[in-house]
Amino acid sequence: MAIRYFLIATFFVAIVSLFLSFEDQKTDTLSAEKPSMIFNNSVLFTINDKEVERVVDSKKTFIFKNKEEMYESKFVFKTKEVDIFDTLVSDVAFKEGEFLSFFGNVVFKRSDYITVTTDEAFYNLTDKTAYNSKDFVAMYYNNELYGNSFYIMDNYYMKSKNVTFKIDMKE
Repeated sequence: MAIRYFLIATFFVAIVSLFLSFEDQKTDTLSAEKPSMIFNNSVLFTINDKEVERVVDSKKTFIFKNKEEMYESKFVFKTKEVDIFDTLVSDVAFKEGEFLSFFGNVVFKRSDYITVTTDEAFYNLTDKTAYNSKDFVAMYYNNELYGNSFYIMDNYYMKSKNVTFKIDMKE
């Protein structure tokens, strides 16, 4: 009699387990995106038909499927002007599509006449503009400028909001 109740209970558990769905409980460590390539102390050149457009130097680079991460990076861009180059140096840089994001000790330098220091900056590779929304300190030759956002185009000009400046009257 006990065997009969055992077989009925086993049959009932088997029928109930057919209709219940059990989800596989996997850890999320496997679902995190892993880089497809890792470079240490890398230098990347972007070359068009005529010249070198961009040089990227970084201590560590991670290339993922849709983005790139660079640490202790330095970007050098060619501008429309003949001998003017834009240089962006930062602790961390992210590239997604045609947009670059720079964070931590960001220094933007245009040739030898302007240097902008800030905590974050963004660069659009399509129209070659640099911009940010944080406070910055800029040196234009020997003059200091302070502001809270800037927009630098691919030519000689720079736009900014809420700027105060100190002019060196010696020159």
